[in-house]
Amino acid sequence: MLKQHQLIQPWSIELKQDTLGGQSKNRKIEGLFRIDELAFNKLDAQALYRVQQAALPKTETGEIDMSFLADDTMISFESL
Repeated sequence: MLKQHQLIQPWSIELKQDTLGGQSKNRKIEGLFRIDELAFNKLDAQALYRVQQAALPKTETGEIDMSFLADDTMISFESL
């Protein structure tokens, strides 16, 4: 669905790493993709609805799967 509406675009990023000698070097990360915000904002209401419906988790019977709401697992970023 994202490809159909041309919403996916390649995304490379550069990370700046400090080396042991106090200098820094850049590391290029490739193979990532992101949503094209301009293309997303241009979607008409029907296309936006179809994209949202395709992104929702579904059960085997095709119903929207809301079981993730019952999960009491916590995500913690304290160790980062």
